[in-house]
Amino acid sequence: MEMIKEGEPENGSASRVAVLGHVSRIIATGVSEIKRKSAITKLHFEIKGLERNKEKYFSTLGKRAWEAHIEHPDLAGILVNLKEIQIEMNRLETQFGEHDTQVKDIECMKAELTEKFNKSLDEIEAKIVPHRQKIETINAEKENNKKQIEELRSKQDQLSEQVRIHQKNIQELDMVDGAEKAEKIAAEKESISRIFLDKCDIECQTPFHFAQIEKLKIALSNERSMIESLEQEKETSKRDYEHRIKDYNHEIHQLEEKKKLALKQKELHHREMEPYLFDLGKKIEQLRLEERTFQDVYEELDTLKTGIQSRRHQIAEAISLSRAMDRSAWKGFLLVSGSLVLIVLCLVLLLFH
Repeated sequence: MEMIKEGEPENGSASRVAVLGHVSRIIATGVSEIKRKSAITKLHFEIKGLERNKEKYFSTLGKRAWEAHIEHPDLAGILVNLKEIQIEMNRLETQFGEHDTQVKDIECMKAELTEKFNKSLDEIEAKIVPHRQKIETINAEKENNKKQIEELRSKQDQLSEQVRIHQKNIQELDMVDGAEKAEKIAAEKESISRIFLDKCDIECQTPFHFAQIEKLKIALSNERSMIESLEQEKETSKRDYEHRIKDYNHEIHQLEEKKKLALKQKELHHREMEPYLFDLGKKIEQLRLEERTFQDVYEELDTLKTGIQSRRHQIAEAISLSRAMDRSAWKGFLLVSGSLVLIVLCLVLLLFH
């Protein structure tokens, strides 16, 4: 009985060691498998990146081969398609060039028309200037005649005042007696006679100035009519210029739209060429044509292929290790980790509630 009791602790300790060993194996297996799966995912991602780079080099090789006019019986089908597209692109390029030349020609015509229009305006303006100067002269003459009329009227008023003074003197002399009365009255009348002569002279001059003003008005009207006619000529020239410029601009707009369409179609054809250039590059790489000409591209492609192959081997090795692992330990790891996640979620929910 004592021997049995002494052996019980040893068996319990051995059981605990066995359990710990089993748990350690489960954790180690799970961690190793997670690392392998992460490594496999990373390797797949790297392979995709290398494949994209490989495709770029195929396209580069195809473009260079197309530009170098490489010929080979195995490339005939691809080259036929590329040549058909290139012919259409060349046609569009020629069409674009023709439209561009037409635009430039119209721009030159616009410039010539503008120069001619400006010259015409300068000529008309040069014709208007003398008439404006003439108007200034006529207005000055009108003002001078008006001034002369005002001066004559003022002088006439002064003479009328002098006549009234002399008449008043005669009336006063009539009221007194004296030896010199008759002589003085005669002198006053003589003065009035001279004043009337001056007034007659003024009255003769005034109609002349009025007549001059009327003539100047007619001349002014004629000058203004000439200016109006020339201004109308300017306006007609301006309308004609604007109309022709509008037509030219409309033509340019249409040609620019055709240029845009040609460029757009050319770009579409360029994109249409890309898969053929890719196929051409891929085929040339398979045939290893023109080794010296494309050596740099071949070297890059070989490096990429080696990198892809190496990663695929690593993936295969990792998959083999995964297949050889302890499945029961992996299932145990998934069960334990899932339980832990569930416990954590329950604790979080309890904390927030």
